[in-house]
Amino acid sequence: MIITDSKNVLFENCTLKDTGEFSLINISSSSEVTFSRCTIQNNWTDSEYSPYLFSIDSISSNISLENSIIRDNRTGKFLNNQNKLRLLNNQFIGNAFDEEVTTFEEGLKIVWHRKIGVQSWRNNALIVGSYLFIGSSGQKWNEPDMADGIYAFDIKTGKQIWFVHSQNDFNDLAYMEGLIIGGSDAGEVFAVSAMSGKVKWQQKLDAKVYAKPAYLDAGVAVATGKGKLFLLNLNDGKVIDQVQLDGGVRAGMTAKGTNLWIATESGWVYQLTAFGTFNSWTKIKVFYPDSFGRQLNESELPTGTMKYSYLGKEVGFSEARFYAAPLILDDKIILGFVRDTYYSYPAVVAISSQHSGTKIAWFGSDDSQKLGDTFGNIRFTPSEYKDLLIFGNPYSNKAYALSKQDGTLVWETSLGQPMFQHWPSPVVHGDYVYIARHDGYLHKLRAKDGKRMWSIFLGDSESAGLIFRSEQDLPGENLRTQWSPLRASPIFATPAVSGKYIVIGTGEGDLYVIEQSSE
Repeated sequence: MIITDSKNVLFENCTLKDTGEFSLINISSSSEVTFSRCTIQNNWTDSEYSPYLFSIDSISSNISLENSIIRDNRTGKFLNNQNKLRLLNNQFIGNAFDEEVTTFEEGLKIVWHRKIGVQSWRNNALIVGSYLFIGSSGQKWNEPDMADGIYAFDIKTGKQIWFVHSQNDFNDLAYMEGLIIGGSDAGEVFAVSAMSGKVKWQQKLDAKVYAKPAYLDAGVAVATGKGKLFLLNLNDGKVIDQVQLDGGVRAGMTAKGTNLWIATESGWVYQLTAFGTFNSWTKIKVFYPDSFGRQLNESELPTGTMKYSYLGKEVGFSEARFYAAPLILDDKIILGFVRDTYYSYPAVVAISSQHSGTKIAWFGSDDSQKLGDTFGNIRFTPSEYKDLLIFGNPYSNKAYALSKQDGTLVWETSLGQPMFQHWPSPVVHGDYVYIARHDGYLHKLRAKDGKRMWSIFLGDSESAGLIFRSEQDLPGENLRTQWSPLRASPIFATPAVSGKYIVIGTGEGDLYVIEQSSE
């Protein structure tokens, strides 16, 4: 296609497909040319003469490509002069362009994506150097199949380095001294060479292993769904010690040095110390203020609980349940918890670590009732930014931040379609926070005030990559709250961010690696 000496030209809903040209679209001496909602697919160019999909001369101006799909094209380069083409809300999928081209206006591009099986809330990417490791729940979540296991990729190219099969869905991974270690729904714990994919050892435990293994001075701590805590030898996987906890462990484990904090499904929070074995521990049972709860005396509650009874309107209390890893601060342990329904205050508790982890520092609060009775269950770990704790919010379309000091609401932001479910943890990187939501979108917010920078749709592999800038309204904000998207795939997993790369998997089974040119 040659466009010359033209002005105010609109190509809308056009299709350029299966064509071989010296350059597919050659624009000269023209201005105000727009390609909108077009499909440019499976084209190729003669690399000896003009290896560009778009060739625009120096005289032309105001050339735009927007809301279009550029897919499976085989050219040496996408564009001869990036300053000459304005790109807006396009999807680049499976093209063979040079690395430095095909950037979005916002500095975003999907570098590559792969079908690797369902990415559940425990399938969170682990980035180590230039390698990406991730567990898969296979073709059928909660059922064994041949796609269950651990994948290793080159994060830049998407080349699969190795795959280790497991007998059921594989869950969170940890890196320890050259090994990738994780557990499965079959109760297997694998230690795999990060470079070769060779299984160094394997240990069968008493129940499903959901939680990310913890790296201690004494070895590898692994907890099971039946509440048994194991200390394994890092060299051979043999059991060094084991302790029975009160309640199963889903994801509630965080380590630091010789100390290990564990939160269980029955509402207990443990702090253990390991010197060769599990030597000592303290524990606290958390109750939350609940107008539907039991009448309890102050002596039956952890210190500091009773003064927050006003949050429950009447003086009643119920047992909290924990499904996520604690966030360990200098003087506090922060935990989201699960309740029987939704409430007018966030399901967040801070435990004072200065009192041997046995005193309640605060419960989250929204005294101004900005979010009303929309605070649902928290099955994820909040993210810390300076003096803030940042959350996604179930039963709504909100993200919000609480004060680390006293748990009061600081800011809140609306993010598209209201959804009952929310599983991913927010991830702070620099001065921004990344939040994936159940409606299939990934959002970048300014951490200090929640201002949305951009949102990218990933809920359908055929349409992934559509971007909404900060000044554009997100679809679905005025719709009723839904349990699941009507069509799109939810995002259960937590994104991983390292340098310029953002990695996220979807319930549809797609793993995306997104590159942003700058923060």
